Amino acid sequence: MKSLHSFRSLAGQLLIASPLIRDGIFYRSVIFLTEHSEEDGAQGFIINSFSGRKVMHAVAAGELPELSHVPTFHGGPVKEDKLLFGSITVESSEFASFTPARTNQEAITMMDHPQCQLFAYIGYSSWIAGQLEDELTANTWYVSPPRKSLLSHKLDRSLWRNLLRELSPYHAIVAECPEELLAN
Repeated sequence: MKSLHSFRSLAGQLLIASPLIRDGIFYRSVIFLTEHSEEDGAQGFIINSFSGRKVMHAVAAGELPELSHVPTFHGGPVKEDKLLFGSITVESSEFASFTPARTNQEAITMMDHPQCQLFAYIGYSSWIAGQLEDELTANTWYVSPPRKSLLSHKLDRSLWRNLLRELSPYHAIVAECPEELLAN
C-alpha cells in the first residue's frame, strides 16, 4: 500500500529549536541532522552546546593525543557515555556539510582537510521513526539549510539567535524575544 504522504529526508539540514522548547538539552539548540529516513527515524548532533572543555578533559591522560585539543560539545541525550567525532566542512558550494567520523583514525584524518573543522561530541540526538515528523508538525523545530556562513558564527548558544535572524523577518523577531516572555 502506497503512503498518502511523500517523505522528504532532512539529512544534512539544521534543526533550530523553536521557542516552544522551554528547557532541557534542546532549549535554544541547533542540531545538524546526519541521518533521517522514514523507516529508521533521525540522528544528529547539537552543534551549539560547547562544554567548555577539550577532548583531553574527556579521556584518560595520554589517550588520543592527536585529538586532545579538539573542542567538546554535548551532542545530545543518547549514549552520553560515548565520545564521538564529526567535522563541519565548507567547500566551494554555498552550504556546509557534516561528516561523522566512524573511527578515531578517521577523525585524525579529517583534521588534515583544510576546509574541515573537527569537533568532539558527548552523546548524540535521536528520534524514532515518525517522531521528528510529529515534532515538525507541532512547530517544535525550524528547518534550515546549513549555509557556509555557519562556521563564521560562534558555535555556542548565540548561534540559535544568529541563525533565526537569517531565516526570515518573522524569525528575526522571534530571536529577539526575551527568554521569559511573562517577565516582559
